[in-house]
Amino acid sequence: MSVSLPLYDELLKESESLKVEPDIPKMSAIINSLRIEKSLHVMVLIHHYAIIHGLHTPGKTPLGGKIFNGSKGVKYQISDLPPELRRIIWIFIDGPLIK
Repeated sequence: MSVSLPLYDELLKESESLKVEPDIPKMSAIINSLRIEKSLHVMVLIHHYAIIHGLHTPGKTPLGGKIFNGSKGVKYQISDLPPELRRIIWIFIDGPLIK
């Protein structure tokens, strides 16, 4: 089954043409300061990446995410995410879509 997410597709295309390498400490700081709506978009990007790359297991948090106590969020080690996904998230949080 093919799954399409236009936001992901647009960010992927931009990441391939720019070949940006994210500043991981800055990326973490920005993600931690996002409004809930924007942080949910980041989670959708992570889940979508896991699904299309066959890394998703139903009922489990993808790509090594850890659920906070009380199920109040998920924590990811940015440096452990695949480089392609880091670039996609970086463009999303630091690009014109977030401003």
